[in-house]
Amino acid sequence: MSQESTERSGRGVYGISVAAELSGVGPQTLRLYEERGLLSPMRSPGGTRRYSDDDLVRLERITGLLAEGVAAALRAAGANIGVQVLRYRTRSADRAVVEGFLQRCAFDDTVSLDEMEVREPLAAYLAGLRAADGSYEFRHEVHLMTWEQAVPA
Repeated sequence: MSQESTERSGRGVYGISVAAELSGVGPQTLRLYEERGLLSPMRSPGGTRRYSDDDLVRLERITGLLAEGVAAALRAAGANIGVQVLRYRTRSADRAVVEGFLQRCAFDDTVSLDEMEVREPLAAYLAGLRAADGSYEFRHEVHLMTWEQAVPA
């Protein structure tokens, strides 16, 4: 990896709502991880959190470890557990649906889709999600755990 790409991967460019969308981890959880010292996003001069590609890689590792840790604890308690990673996507050309989805991700219903489409770095992120027909496609990842408690003999 070149020095330039290494520097770029550590540069905080994603706001909390974009980082949440990209990682599948909610904004409240991102704040909790920061509070607990698991993440240290950069801050803009105004104090806004800015997550980097390195932060997103760390988040992926954290969620994987958490899923495995919970699974291991349940197994140790005698549960028969299975873990599935479900990846799916949502696509919509309905601007009201897209706007509502993004507002829920950001916990902010005061910003319109029109505003989101012109505010950087969110505008660049949204441009990458927009298809030629004007629809948006979002990708999601969910860790699904199922278990059955062992019945004592």
